[in-house]
Amino acid sequence: MGIADLFRPKYRHSDVKVRTQAVKALTHDDAAILIQVARTDRDIGVRRLAIEKIDEANVLAEIAAAETERSLRDFAGERAAQLWSSHACSEDEDEANEGLAGIIKLGDQHALVDVAVNAALAPVRKRAFGELRDPRALAELAKGDAPQDLRLAAVARIDDGDVLRAIAIDTTLKEVGLAAVDKLDDTDRLENVAQKAKNKAVRQRARKIVQEMDEAERAKSKSTVPDEVKRRRAEKAQLIREIEAVADSFDFEKVSAQVTAAEATWQQLGGADEGDDRFKKATERFWKRKEIYEQQARGSDELRAIEREARREKERAAAEKAKEAKSSDDDATKPEPETDEARAAREAEANARREERDKRKAEDDARRTAEQAEREAKRKEDAERGVALAASLAAMCEDMESLASNGSKDGRAIDRLLQQAAKAFEQLGKVPAEQRDTLGDRYTAARGKLVVRASELREAEDWSRFANVPKAEALIETAKSMAAEEPSPDLGNRLRQLQALWKEVGPMPQRQSKELWEQFKALCDQVYDKVKGVRA
Repeated sequence: MGIADLFRPKYRHSDVKVRTQAVKALTHDDAAILIQVARTDRDIGVRRLAIEKIDEANVLAEIAAAETERSLRDFAGERAAQLWSSHACSEDEDEANEGLAGIIKLGDQHALVDVAVNAALAPVRKRAFGELRDPRALAELAKGDAPQDLRLAAVARIDDGDVLRAIAIDTTLKEVGLAAVDKLDDTDRLENVAQKAKNKAVRQRARKIVQEMDEAERAKSKSTVPDEVKRRRAEKAQLIREIEAVADSFDFEKVSAQVTAAEATWQQLGGADEGDDRFKKATERFWKRKEIYEQQARGSDELRAIEREARREKERAAAEKAKEAKSSDDDATKPEPETDEARAAREAEANARREERDKRKAEDDARRTAEQAEREAKRKEDAERGVALAASLAAMCEDMESLASNGSKDGRAIDRLLQQAAKAFEQLGKVPAEQRDTLGDRYTAARGKLVVRASELREAEDWSRFANVPKAEALIETAKSMAAEEPSPDLGNRLRQLQALWKEVGPMPQRQSKELWEQFKALCDQVYDKVKGVRA
């Protein structure tokens, strides 16, 4: 140990064992110190201990990006992905979207698989599935415990032949295995599946496809196919692969143009080929999914407007049809004069329909007005609550800044304020967006200063405790000398003075305090026995 180590905090000690013990003793409140150790310590083991105690996903992602040691880089990335994954699976929309955005930024495909299966919100699951790119991650999803439709969608997005072969061999779910086999076009892989697949139906399908390929190859060798037909089939096969790759996409605006262009190209190629049904099914599946998505995306007001418009159109068509029928009857026969009773009945019926229509319109308007008022009231209530919460958090930031700036020496007050602030700032997502970032940055800065101040106070307290040890040891030596000397009349007074000096020593480290006190007490008992002898 060097002399400089006496003036350093233990987490910066030159001895790696001392630094390790110091980091193990740190808590979540020492976040700033843990981050500093995770970024700057020379020892890999010490940095790993610090990373294990950090609970801020953004910080872990930054450490992973800057870390040169591969094992620590992977470990920090996994920790960040776990934290973000737990947020993404939350029922709170803002928290879930924030967690998913972090995973996407980190690029952890396995974490996306976890979110795509376990997220509580459907839009988050869909977005996570849409971000999956790695064939191995898609294979993990296909072979996992996800719903069957999600497994099949994952298989449809895999283009790696080796991954498809592994899925077909390992899966016990018939539909997934068949979907994987149908995408294989290599004879060797298909024969491997036919021999090793766990599912019997998958083995049979693989053998059948191999036989069909062999028969097609023999037929091809017997008959000569024109180059134009070959070119057309190749282009159609390419179009089929492109459409099947995007048929399950959720980016409908981008993919719609691609599908429309592919359909136009398919029409231009013409001819009847084996892939016509596959292309047709893939395009129909995409357009049907797009239609369902658009229907779900429409609001209730829009749907009611469409229904009312359809009803009016139906009434107009019926009126025009009745008018045409009446006109044809007028041409054929001369109309009879309308009686007053018939005219009155017709007008009464028209008035009744008009009143019914006006009544429905008034009810719709009243319902829309009530819904709008309810939404406005809720929006206003949320805004007021957000403003009040922002004011409360701002006041807490002021308290933290004040405590950090005045150099407070009350470590308990600092720890108590840090705990209260951490709990209060869990509601930061409910603050208005224009104030959220400012408050978050202000809180982070104030918290960092307070954490450093609390650490300094703990270190100062530790040093003061260590400084009291030599005083206690000196008093113990005095007690030893008194226990060894001959009894004298003033021995009792000196013993009381020595005990009074011990009370003035002050606190010492917990482990040494008990040991030193027991030594001092035992020596004082020996001296007191001599005092009792003198008195006797």
